[in-house]
Amino acid sequence: KKPKFYLVYKLNPRNIKSPNFDAFSFKPLDYQGKPIEEKVKASFADIDGHWAEEEIQLLANLGVLSAEDDKFNPDSVITEGNFVKLLLTAHRGIENDKIQDYIDTAIRIGWAKEGELEVNRPLNREKMAALLIRSLGLEKAAAIPHTFFKISTADEAAITEIYKGHVAIGLGLKLMNPSAGNFNPKQNVTKAQAAVALVRVLSN
Repeated sequence: KKPKFYLVYKLNPRNIKSPNFDAFSFKPLDYQGKPIEEKVKASFADIDGHWAEEEIQLLANLGVLSAEDDKFNPDSVITEGNFVKLLLTAHRGIENDKIQDYIDTAIRIGWAKEGELEVNRPLNREKMAALLIRSLGLEKAAAIPHTFFKISTADEAAITEIYKGHVAIGLGLKLMNPSAGNFNPKQNVTKAQAAVALVRVLSN
């Protein structure tokens, strides 16, 4: 005559990271039964009021950016290795132990060429354009002879021949913008500029 009551849980499929979870703690588990740890969102003390604050914080919220300290140093130059790491993390969720591993992965999937990148070398604008366009799967289009493209910048002749198609497409998609009528292909890219370009690529 006494009814029995049971505590029942229902999973919300929109909010779970895995169909497997610990029966006691309810933490999500991976396919090996190990807890899936939440990534702590980065919070940077030096981006407040910066022109790229919104894009930097968005990448931090997505887990693309992480910080061992509380500074991002947005106006410092980004290296080729670190940019490739951000690009692969944002697009593919790839995590490697070493920066060179990211470069090797980029070469393997066709986003970079052999000998094109170095771990600690500053990234310049024309090379960033190439990496962005390849990550969008547009390498074949960019490889068309540059006479097919119109690059409306005063310094078109300064752009390395093999990157002219990438630069043209990058400008056309507004992933990157000219400054005072120049593209400045050899100019180093700051971390803030890289973050903005990466957000624009993800939006595409």
